[in-house]
Amino acid sequence: GGRMWLGALAGVMNASVLAATTTGITEQLGVGWIGLFVAALLHALKRSTAVSAVIAGLGLTICVASGPYNGVWAALTATAIGVAALIRSRSHFRTLAISAATAAATAAPLIHAILTGRIAGQPGTPELASALLRAPAANPQLFRGGIRFGTDLTDPFLPLWMTGGAGMPNHTAYLGAVALIAAIVVVVKRRNTWPWLAGALAFAVLSLGPWLVWKGVPIRVGGSGLMAPAGWMADTLPFFSRISHWHRAGAVAALFLAPLVSLLPRIFPHKWVVPALVALLLIDRGTGFPVGWPLPASAGPDATAYADLSTQTGAVLVLPQRFPDQLGPRARWRDPALMAQLLHQRPISEAAAMGHKRATSGQHGGDLVEQLARTGTVDRGHRDAFKGPGFVWLAVYNRHMIPNARRDAMWTRCLGPAIHRSDDVTLYKLDGGINEQCLSGALPSAGIPAPGAPQTF
Repeated sequence: GGRMWLGALAGVMNASVLAATTTGITEQLGVGWIGLFVAALLHALKRSTAVSAVIAGLGLTICVASGPYNGVWAALTATAIGVAALIRSRSHFRTLAISAATAAATAAPLIHAILTGRIAGQPGTPELASALLRAPAANPQLFRGGIRFGTDLTDPFLPLWMTGGAGMPNHTAYLGAVALIAAIVVVVKRRNTWPWLAGALAFAVLSLGPWLVWKGVPIRVGGSGLMAPAGWMADTLPFFSRISHWHRAGAVAALFLAPLVSLLPRIFPHKWVVPALVALLLIDRGTGFPVGWPLPASAGPDATAYADLSTQTGAVLVLPQRFPDQLGPRARWRDPALMAQLLHQRPISEAAAMGHKRATSGQHGGDLVEQLARTGTVDRGHRDAFKGPGFVWLAVYNRHMIPNARRDAMWTRCLGPAIHRSDDVTLYKLDGGINEQCLSGALPSAGIPAPGAPQTF
């Protein structure tokens, strides 16, 4: 019964989602599916039809598909709604059972892949628990956005101008002070809307992560850190130790405030309420959010560097074989090969991020190029090793490599002169194979051929 566009305005100004855009965490951008799922589930409980129950179940599956965290948050929300509905009337059991069965059947393969297909130590694996349950170090200079697994106690509730402590955070759970106050006023006037506020506050508490931290300093009692509710859950139920980025719960908390914000003009039907509320929301966005506005921007990769790639088809072999998880002093992007791929739109060899191994062909090609740099020769049988996998170009991202004039000279001798050279990237052609002067030994007449096409093309 509220002003839908006003709720939508509060929803799009979701600080947690906006923070995710600064580092390209696209799975956070699908949090709106949780709102649609909640609406579908409430509708199903009201209608009590099999079709509406199936639609709600499919909504939960979409939440899982939009991102593992969204799936967990949606499941927690569904559990709370389901328990409350059953307390009111057992007649809701059929609807809830159909929704749960639909979600379980359609989401099970994806959930199984998420839980079993990750490398040990990555987010979502039990091996991360040891790091998760280790009290964070004090960081009073940068605490809004600077805590790895959660947020500071000040972050969800207080605007930035009251606390400081933020540079350019890549995560925050800030609810928006104006939206939170508006929601509280609505609940005071309309008591039956309290579940929305309770849900928002519950997810805000979860966003604190495993430990309670105040302005960058862990709260300690008797020398030991004080655990937050998420820490208790992770310590008691091992499944929750798989969740590392608890701060993402803040996006759901802010989302649940949107319906309450939309109701404020219904409670105070004065002509100045809507423009005043809009103005306050925008002011809070500009001055209270840890995510600044406008967002800082930088120029993308030089498109002219990849002009040759538009003239023929083929794949790009990327060096270094693994980009570091943390940016080096000369680097501009964590993985420039992915940035460049947006321009040239050609297949690339993986950069072995987050502990993943490269495909056999990418690893083999990278090893050959590195051997050429070290010794200037490879066995003659590898002359056309790049042809089978379809590698036509070698892209060397210089800001992630240690400068080495001898290595560059070897590549020029063995692969030919670079077709492009700049501070960011050096490109070589590989379709001509390895030059004769860099080959040793006799051409084999039999044996195992070089690896075939890359496994991830």
